[in-house]
Amino acid sequence: MSNVKPTAPSNTGKVEERSFTQGKLIFNAGEPGGDLFFIDEGEVEIFTVKEGQEVRLSTMRTGEIIGVMTCLTDGPRMASARTLTATRCRIIPHANVTKTVDTLPPWLKIVLKEYGARLDQMNASFATQSLRVRELQENQLSHIYYAQLMVAAIANMSEFIAITQEAGKIVVIADLLQRLEMVLNMERPLIDRIYNVLLDAGLIRVEIEPERKRQVIKLQAAQKMTHFVQFVRETKHGSAKKYLKAKFSYKETRLLSALVKFAARQNMPMDQACTIPYDLLKENLQKAIGVPFEEALLAKAANLQLVALKTNPEAVEIRPQSVSRTVACIEAVLKLKELDEPSTKKNNNAA
Repeated sequence: MSNVKPTAPSNTGKVEERSFTQGKLIFNAGEPGGDLFFIDEGEVEIFTVKEGQEVRLSTMRTGEIIGVMTCLTDGPRMASARTLTATRCRIIPHANVTKTVDTLPPWLKIVLKEYGARLDQMNASFATQSLRVRELQENQLSHIYYAQLMVAAIANMSEFIAITQEAGKIVVIADLLQRLEMVLNMERPLIDRIYNVLLDAGLIRVEIEPERKRQVIKLQAAQKMTHFVQFVRETKHGSAKKYLKAKFSYKETRLLSALVKFAARQNMPMDQACTIPYDLLKENLQKAIGVPFEEALLAKAANLQLVALKTNPEAVEIRPQSVSRTVACIEAVLKLKELDEPSTKKNNNAA
């Protein structure tokens, strides 16, 4: 969340001005309430946490007030407030609010308290319904849903259609796609569409059989594709969610993929941490892989701990296999979402 200290109710009676940077927590649910926050500039989201998931209740903007639900009672905050932009607020102490409320007729005080209680009930009901809608949306028959079915089927049935050769077991792509059509009862155009996305993203590593020139995939690689299913699960509630939120650019993912290929060409261990000096990358990455080395493009990956940037000497530390899988999963999920939202893709391309 944020390291901003909880805002305790003020008893000084002095109006205070405070500024918050984007993404900062103004107050959290359960903290002492009472003070009012008048937004002089910026936007603030009011949210609650239901079943481990954040649910936005409202967005408050310049000229509006937050904290009204506890201003009468100074009880614990019923929801949390976080800035969507840089925000400047005037904090009206609870003591000032109390003085004003004391001048109101008793019946109006009762009305205000009843309003606060009903608003709390309404927010709780809204949060529950929002989660139900979100669950329905996530579980609808989307391309991501079908992709998970396909990947799980590929991993499970590849053993039964694999061909043993001197170099190891392989699966013929044409046979695999035909079996998927039968096993999953999916239309072939849909299977082909999803297969091409998985192929473009790098989740499926196709090779050409030397003798018969058929497209094949190694059995071991087919069986390991199940990590995509786990990745999709974690994009909803787990660690993988941050990778999609990061919104990697094409240049950023291309450089990460290039580093993986370069490590392989340098015969580095793919399942261990490898350190590649900047000097080596600057001199050879463009020639070897066709992608120039730009350190700035690794900043986002470093912040998410996909890679580590070293100094003295300057180098990048990378676990090629882990990075390769993560980048492929990110690309696949984004491309599959585009299939479900073609209008979004069209608008993005036009921009």
